[in-house]
Amino acid sequence: MESSSLSQARPQQLGGVRGVFQRLSDLPAGAEVAIWIFLLLAAVGIRLWLIHLLPIGLWSKDAGSYAYSAFRWIHTGVWETDPRRGPVYSMLIAFCGKVWGNITSIMLLQHAMGVVAILLSILTMRLMHGRRALVPLALCGYAYTVYGLPLYLEHLVRNETLLFFCGSVSLVTWFAAIKYRKLHWLWITGISAAILTATKNVWFPFPVLFVVATLWYFRKEMRSAVAQVLIFVIAFGVPYTGFKVFKHRTLGVDRSDEPQEGVLLYGRTAQYTDLDGGIEPEIKAQIRSQVEDYQHEVFRTKPPKLNNNEILKKTVVPTLTSLLRKQGKNGEDLNRLCRSLAIEAIKTHPLQYSLQVWRDIVRMNVSSGQRYTAPDNKEPASQKNLLLGLDKPDPLIRVEESVAKLDKIVKKTGEDPNATGSDEEESGPEKQPRRRDTHGPFTVYQDVEMSAWMFDFAPVLLTSLLLPVMFFLSPAPMRAWWLGAAGLWYFTIVLLSTIGRPLDRYLIPALPVMFFTLTTALILGWNALAGNARCEPRS
Repeated sequence: MESSSLSQARPQQLGGVRGVFQRLSDLPAGAEVAIWIFLLLAAVGIRLWLIHLLPIGLWSKDAGSYAYSAFRWIHTGVWETDPRRGPVYSMLIAFCGKVWGNITSIMLLQHAMGVVAILLSILTMRLMHGRRALVPLALCGYAYTVYGLPLYLEHLVRNETLLFFCGSVSLVTWFAAIKYRKLHWLWITGISAAILTATKNVWFPFPVLFVVATLWYFRKEMRSAVAQVLIFVIAFGVPYTGFKVFKHRTLGVDRSDEPQEGVLLYGRTAQYTDLDGGIEPEIKAQIRSQVEDYQHEVFRTKPPKLNNNEILKKTVVPTLTSLLRKQGKNGEDLNRLCRSLAIEAIKTHPLQYSLQVWRDIVRMNVSSGQRYTAPDNKEPASQKNLLLGLDKPDPLIRVEESVAKLDKIVKKTGEDPNATGSDEEESGPEKQPRRRDTHGPFTVYQDVEMSAWMFDFAPVLLTSLLLPVMFFLSPAPMRAWWLGAAGLWYFTIVLLSTIGRPLDRYLIPALPVMFFTLTTALILGWNALAGNARCEPRS
């Protein structure tokens, strides 16, 4: 029985603000069931709502490079891998196209993948912090389920949702392996990381981070550490090697594998090309006018406004590609040349490049990752005109059927049916969908997106600042997991500020790290207010 002293102490313990937090930290089991039902309904419901508003998969300007390998295989039985995109996401499109016969099926599958990834991430936080954290977990979980960035990308024919799903599964299963000492989870960790890396090589530090963190934090249990590393290396290495071999063997006769990092880096540094000296003077003479025109465009505003795609897709890089092909050279030579030109540009303009990187880091931390209200009223008309502009579209795209659906939606929006909308590929990092429409079918949907409160104020900056705190406050074995998460996060920030572009959608592989960090910080603050900071999580 309970002692009288404890009975007398309890009313005082539960009084005041701390008492409220303590009572909310001790909810009955039925409350947890209700919270999980609510989160499931929120995650599924808003996606069904979006599908109702826009019942087609959105074709993007890059979709063709992903889809045409799949379309060719479906119609001819011959697979030819796109050298830039690789085979992984194209295989997913091929599966959906073969089974269901349209691209809308890939959109539906991606929404299902998004729901699974989000709920698994919320479950991970529940397992990490226990039932005392149900209230803050419900608040953060709701914000994650209605966050517009993954929602919108799930509707597009692009590979970001696959990256988001594999990144979430990798981190969730690694957490499960550490917490429950069940090494079989690491098979899924390795396979998911391999699929992500083969799709887009934005997680290539992850194997190194995993090995180093595991060997260090489990050094007192070396047999277990070695077993973890071996499982992960096999689970990662076998599918990753398989994808690379498949890609190499299925490239077209006149196509070569094109590594991208040198080309992409030159896209960020072409404005600093040393045209009056240095390496490759004959090649520079061929691209001088294009570079000078680009320099005039970039430096006419302060700060300079880059347009990577002009260099990569319209002017300098296509010219270099043509010159090298006439010399019998391939994509590797193009990448090597662009890397050399980029490095020379950085060496000759170190201060300007450093300021550019700093501006992008600031932009990433201050304005990226915030609440995202897309699609908007302009999307249907923009999508319609994009589809009508396709050259010989594949029957699987079902252009006529999609345009008929879009026409009905355009009439409801009241927008110009010939509008092309804002073009993210052209407007660059400044395009940040934040504001809601004041009329039309998407208004209430956007209101719900705007309730993703956790992403309201500088979530990237908060994650960057809080990650070291989460690392040091976690117990020793779990520090391995936080070290891997932190390594991936900071690598992503640096990558998007140097080689890549500071666009929201490129954050998507690291989005689970943002959610884990911000949620854990809120829960630790909650526990401190409730006086539970030192308590073991209740299961």
